[in-house]
Amino acid sequence: MKKEGRKPVTKILLSAGSIIILVLAAVSFIVIPAMMPNAQKQMPEFGSYKGKKIEYVQGSYFTNAVEYYVSQQKNQRQNLDDGAYFNIFNRAFRDAVMMLAFADEVKKSGYEPAKPLIERSMLPYFSNSNGVYSAKIFRDTPESRKVEIRKQVEEQLIYNRYAQDISALKYSQAELAFIADMNKQTRAFDAAFFSTNDYPKSEAAEFGKKNAELFTKYDLSVITLATESEAKKLAQRLKNNELVFTDAVAEYSTNQYSDEKGILNNAYHYQLKSIVKSEDAFKKITELEAGTISDVTETTTGFSIFTATGPATKADFSDDSTADLVYNYLTIYEAGIIEEYFINIAKDFSAEASLNGFKAASVKFNAETAEIPAFPINYGNSQLLGSIQFGSNPKLAEAQSNEKFLTTAFSLAEKEISAPTVLGKNVVVLQLKEIKTDETLSPETLQFMYPYYTSQFDTDAIQSFFMASPHLKNNLLNAF
Repeated sequence: MKKEGRKPVTKILLSAGSIIILVLAAVSFIVIPAMMPNAQKQMPEFGSYKGKKIEYVQGSYFTNAVEYYVSQQKNQRQNLDDGAYFNIFNRAFRDAVMMLAFADEVKKSGYEPAKPLIERSMLPYFSNSNGVYSAKIFRDTPESRKVEIRKQVEEQLIYNRYAQDISALKYSQAELAFIADMNKQTRAFDAAFFSTNDYPKSEAAEFGKKNAELFTKYDLSVITLATESEAKKLAQRLKNNELVFTDAVAEYSTNQYSDEKGILNNAYHYQLKSIVKSEDAFKKITELEAGTISDVTETTTGFSIFTATGPATKADFSDDSTADLVYNYLTIYEAGIIEEYFINIAKDFSAEASLNGFKAASVKFNAETAEIPAFPINYGNSQLLGSIQFGSNPKLAEAQSNEKFLTTAFSLAEKEISAPTVLGKNVVVLQLKEIKTDETLSPETLQFMYPYYTSQFDTDAIQSFFMASPHLKNNLLNAF
């Protein structure tokens, strides 16, 4: 059954672009002056598709789209802050790309809108307040405006030709039966979780002891500049004692890696190494004697000059705060070590569960457990398939898009216990509780849903395809 309020299939594809042109052909050029501080200046090019520019100029599709979205936001009484304007420009840019791309694709086919069709489509522009065509309005409309309307209508018809062809793609009953069959087999599970957040501090400290150099802390200050030439001039002045380091920080540094006094923010060995590009330069910086200044060093952002303000400090791994530091390091750079620790525990759990039962093993290992209600294979939780309902359990939030989890779950025989699987911040062990057959979504039921959802999928796919095109130049971020 067709749900109330849903758009027809063709309208879904057309809504992003065609409605804007039809509704906004006569909208005045008012948005930028009210919103941009440099409104008097010509705005930069926002991008192009196959060399055709996307610019905010009067009468352009991009401009009309921006103004449509602004008007829509105002009508809905929503705030128009910087974030809202960026979203508006982003949507309008996408729509402009689709317009150019669709026109280009249709042009390849040799299609051109017939003259009578163009003229019929222009009639609404010359209608009175009752929606009736008015010869007087037509006569009073300047010729330049008529030319502009004709151009917009022709672009619209070309856009519609591509959109309607896409929305009219056919599907077979066999396809519907195949999709319906994908929903039939559902599986329910018992699950045990081992959270990587519970990694023992003793294990973190042990890793730290074996890799102590990573957690050495250096007493350094740093000046960072945008260009190498600027940094070299400043370094020479510092070495000639023409300028004090702290004064140079205040006057010249971008403080990319330091506080306002120049003190290095992330001073541990592994942190410093991540910002210094050269291994040789890194070694020289860590060997600086107190009061000495480094050569200009290329860092991940800019060019930096370091000075040692004191000796390096070795880590104390008996301190809980150091163990926390090591744990944070592991979560970012060596997550596999933490996961392996819990995978080994989960393997022992699986062995125990195989011998004495899932519940008994859960008690013995103090594992958090959950019952997972029956669900079908539905990678990405597609609306065309039965949804994966995991309730409010955050530990299962990533399950619907975790291929290894789904493969493991649907490879089990009934009552079989799985090998451990990493799922987000947890290692999971599953036991297949039961296999069910769900006949809820028949081919007949799917018949009504399929056109609506597949049209949405087609729209998303088309937009993704053209927005990733090598022919697209996207300068939106810089222009905005």
